[in-house]
Amino acid sequence: MDEKGPLPGPPGQTPNVELEPREGELVRWFRYARRQGRLPSRPFRLRPGVRVRDPERLYAELEAGCVQTPKNRHARRLWLDRLADLRRALAPPGRAPPADGLDADDR
Repeated sequence: MDEKGPLPGPPGQTPNVELEPREGELVRWFRYARRQGRLPSRPFRLRPGVRVRDPERLYAELEAGCVQTPKNRHARRLWLDRLADLRRALAPPGRAPPADGLDADDR
């Protein structure tokens, strides 16, 4: 989806602000990976020096941001950075994550 606009959230919920295309890609990737059970359920390294000890808590916080997108520019940037860090952390070694967050067989 190349258009700027709100993304559908869980039933009855949509983001409260419009998302840029790149932001929308991150949200779609996260929600897809979560629905498919592709996110770690055990502690993991998010980025150098940052270890996630409670993955479900992180995912709940990220999902809350997907539904109620932070309006504050700084908070929004932190939320998007966490989504991007998660996507990078889960990319196969030596391979950049796909632009839309989906593997070829998932499209």
